[in-house]
Amino acid sequence: MFMKLIKPIVLFFLIVSYSTNLEAQIWKKLKDKVKRKAEEKIDKKTDKIIDNAFDGTKKSSEKLLTKYVFNKSVVLEFSASKSEKATIELFFSTANRNIVCMTLDAQKSGDMGGEVYNLITPKSATIFMNMPGMKLRKSMPNEQFSQLDNSKKIPTKKDLIKTGNIKSILGFACHEYKYKNDGGTITAWVTKEKFPIDGQFVPMLGMKDNGSFEGFVMELNFNTTNDSGSVKVVKINQNRNLTINTNEYKSMGF
Repeated sequence: MFMKLIKPIVLFFLIVSYSTNLEAQIWKKLKDKVKRKAEEKIDKKTDKIIDNAFDGTKKSSEKLLTKYVFNKSVVLEFSASKSEKATIELFFSTANRNIVCMTLDAQKSGDMGGEVYNLITPKSATIFMNMPGMKLRKSMPNEQFSQLDNSKKIPTKKDLIKTGNIKSILGFACHEYKYKNDGGTITAWVTKEKFPIDGQFVPMLGMKDNGSFEGFVMELNFNTTNDSGSVKVVKINQNRNLTINTNEYKSMGF
């Protein structure tokens, strides 16, 4: 049940960009494909993974705002038992607690000639690609990014057990919650202290409005017989500004 939670996240970031030679080739292939799609509107001989990530048959009905402004962020570190790791930054907006914007480390994505932002709401996900000479965006229903939504794997409040254990993460006292069944174990560390980021929709951390956790989840751990993984907050930025002007991005209507 739990062993597939971390690997799709790593795979997703390999698709949009990452740092090794193989990953750089994937990034270049993705950029080339987007360019062909935008100019020619057709390309039937492309990699299956990229086709699935940009499946034009599944469109979002949610209307984008003209501008999205984010002013705070956290850095998350994903890891799996086979040394798979990925670090992302999540941006939060004080104007809307149910929107989160996800990106890779800015230096890594910038080194490969572009920036990729993933704007995620409870209903849709939109990829914004800022590449040399072009700005493109693609919206799709949120179910296409369901692999990133750990909130769907979190049990109800009555099934979570508060163990009484407390540990400090980045200076915040966090309480341990645990759930166990035949498939494995989920452990969550949650702080109820006044947290500097007022975000309730953080699907990567298992958080959603009216969800199972009261407070901000600082760490999730997943363990099965054959695999394990974790996602945790490793940095908090209280003054981190990002603005996305959606009109500057051409829609990829393929």
